[in-house]
Amino acid sequence: MAAPSRTLRTLWAAVAAAVALSCIIAARARETPPPPRLAAAASLAGVLEPWSSEHNVDLHLSATGVLVSQLLAGARADAVLLADHAWLAPLIEAGWCEPHTAVPVASNTLVLAGPKLQVSASGSTPSGPSSPTNPWDPTLRLAIGDPNLVPAGRYARQALTALGRWKTLAPNLLRAPDASAAAAWVRTGAADAAVLYATDTTPGRGLTVWQHLDSATHDRIDYLVVPAAGSPRGARLAAVLQTQATAAAFAAHGFGPASAVKPSPVGHQPRPTANLTGPVVRSLACAAAATALCFLPAVGLAAALTRRRQTCTNRAPPVWRRGLRTAIEALVLLPVVVPPVVCGWAVLKLLGPHTLGQWSPVFTWQGAAIAQAVVALPFWVVALRAGLQQIDPAVLDAARCDGATPRGVLWRVALPLATPALLAGGLLSFARALGEFGATIVVAGNIAGHTRTVPLALYTALQTPGAEPQAAALVALAVALGCATTGAAVLLRGATLHRG
Repeated sequence: MAAPSRTLRTLWAAVAAAVALSCIIAARARETPPPPRLAAAASLAGVLEPWSSEHNVDLHLSATGVLVSQLLAGARADAVLLADHAWLAPLIEAGWCEPHTAVPVASNTLVLAGPKLQVSASGSTPSGPSSPTNPWDPTLRLAIGDPNLVPAGRYARQALTALGRWKTLAPNLLRAPDASAAAAWVRTGAADAAVLYATDTTPGRGLTVWQHLDSATHDRIDYLVVPAAGSPRGARLAAVLQTQATAAAFAAHGFGPASAVKPSPVGHQPRPTANLTGPVVRSLACAAAATALCFLPAVGLAAALTRRRQTCTNRAPPVWRRGLRTAIEALVLLPVVVPPVVCGWAVLKLLGPHTLGQWSPVFTWQGAAIAQAVVALPFWVVALRAGLQQIDPAVLDAARCDGATPRGVLWRVALPLATPALLAGGLLSFARALGEFGATIVVAGNIAGHTRTVPLALYTALQTPGAEPQAAALVALAVALGCATTGAAVLLRGATLHRG
């Protein structure tokens, strides 16, 4: 008993040391006042990151709609740099800032951009989706920012409507969480073209401008600095952002001069309509497809990881096979410990347009199902393996000694005996696929009416000011679906055990 006691004392000592270190760090943090914090639109990252380091400012970057939601929820910021006038109204109504304190500091324009063209040795450019000769082809995969979430998407919708192309292009549009994501989709081949800010296509970004969109087709794109009400540090931040040195930094990154017109808090961001049926049906369909994709791999992997010595032949597996089994087990468990976004990135690289061309499932519900299957597979493998390990080895050895093949032992003896674990693992995988978010948004995007599942719809609602009722309804739906799935798992397991 001495060794366990020493281990326990060592564990408690490590916990105490960690708590003490945390207290010391927290005490020192309180002694040093935090620097001023600026929340800013993600499209300003290139210019504001070096600027914030120079001026000792904490910088928080995100989509404008996300920033407004976070500020209204109580996030700390001394000033915010918005990319749209329409988001002023929610801040003023909530009392976060004073009316008529927003000041423009820079401007931007919209362009239609595609991947960087590769010029052949003869000097000609390739035709097809990469060619600027057909920039508005309805068959192109055109990406824009989500109009309900980011200003870049709202400006793009205004421009496409004014050009008379919204109705023909809208059904196939890929809606990105922000303009930077849309640009990344073009660079990786997930989209053929995108409506972007001109500053997203500066040299070195791997994009080619196909067309400059007339500024008369959309609202003026101004970046507004808004100090928080009653915040002297916010007022000082706003003053620094209006200096000539800051204006020169913006101009060096391709931004235009600030507008001389005083912005007004008009044009409320439209409240999204609560269409819950589509995301629910899509979530159930994708989760069911992901579970079906997991079945055979889960059975095969669980059986491979639980094979024992065959006593009728008295043969032990060789060392290399045991090592291979350990490596496979680590690989199977990898999606549990890495961020789901990593799994999505891997699927995007393996099954993206650069690999499969027109057969790529990226930005489709099939792609969402594949991404969910990758994340959900380990849960079924672990549950089924635990069930197979509970089977009496003598039963399996008797079947082998009677001449049953390994496949026959698995399907006719082991799996029927492990039915409770098989059902529980399947329902657990279904539940995990139902709640999957990170890998899904990377592989399938967040396309309303096509790939938007309940988690993605909830994410969109939570990041959109004014969508609290929709968010509450989606939370209730997510909880109800989770309870139904876990309840079914308990009932099926109980019924199976009762029959046994």
